[in-house]
Amino acid sequence: MDGNDPVINEHAAYASEEEYLSDQLARVDLMINLALEKKELAESTPDNPELSGLVLTRDEIDRILGNVEMSDRPDPRPRQESILAIIDRLTEFDRRIKLRVDLSWQNGSPPALEWVAENYRLTAFEKDVLILLLAPELHRKYERLYAYLQDDVTRKYATIYLVLQLLCASFNENLTGRAFLASDSLLIKHGIVIYDREAAENGDTQISRPIRLDPRIVDFVLHRQRFDLRNTVAQDGPRSLLDGQRYRHWTNGMGSRHQQRELVA
Repeated sequence: MDGNDPVINEHAAYASEEEYLSDQLARVDLMINLALEKKELAESTPDNPELSGLVLTRDEIDRILGNVEMSDRPDPRPRQESILAIIDRLTEFDRRIKLRVDLSWQNGSPPALEWVAENYRLTAFEKDVLILLLAPELHRKYERLYAYLQDDVTRKYATIYLVLQLLCASFNENLTGRAFLASDSLLIKHGIVIYDREAAENGDTQISRPIRLDPRIVDFVLHRQRFDLRNTVAQDGPRSLLDGQRYRHWTNGMGSRHQQRELVA
C-alpha cells in the first residue's frame, strides 16, 4: 500500500458508518487519481489572471487529493508504471474492504450502503455508482474534482460520462456500463438514481446528463432513516438483462480492475 493510503484493518468489522465511508472515499480518491493519470490535458495552464478560480490546474488537483509526492514532479515515473501502481492499490483496497464488510455482516451490523446494495441485489459496478454519487454529499472537494475531470467548472456533479470515465477501462466496458444507467435499468427504474430533468430539457446528450442519488437513499446511508423498500427487487426474482454473461465480470468487484491492468501492461 502507498504511504498516503489509510491503514485498513482487514481483520476487524467496521466499528462505525464513518469508518466505512472513509475507506470508500479513499477508494474514490484512487479512482480519480487513476483517471488523472490517463487524462491528457488538451491545453497548457493559462497564465491569464482573469481565469483564476475558473480553471483548475493539475497542481491544484494534487493538493486537493493530498498527493504530496506528485505536487512537484521534476522526474515523474513513466505514466504506464504509475497507472499500474494505482490499479494495484485499488485492487488491494477492494480486497480489504470486502473482508471487513463480510465481517460486519457476520456481526449483524453491515454498513448502511452495503445493506442497500444487498436489498436491491446490486452488482459491484452499481454499488460503485452509488458511492461516486454519494461522495459530493460527504465532502465538497469532489465538486471541484468532478468539474476538473469533465473539463467544465460548472459541472460539479456526477454525470453518466463521469461514472463511465471512473469505472470503465475500455470502450466495450463503456457500452456495458451505460446499460446499468439506461432508462429501463434497475437503478433508474426503481428510483435509486435520478436523472436531472432540467438538463434533459436543455438538450444535453444522455451521457452528459447529471445523475444523483434519491435523497431518501442519501438520508438512510448517512442517518439510517427509514425509507420505503416496496420497490426492492424480489430476492429470488430475475435481474433481466443484467444477468447476461457480459455483465458478470462486475459482480465480483475485481474483473474490471484486472482488465484495466491487462490493457496497460
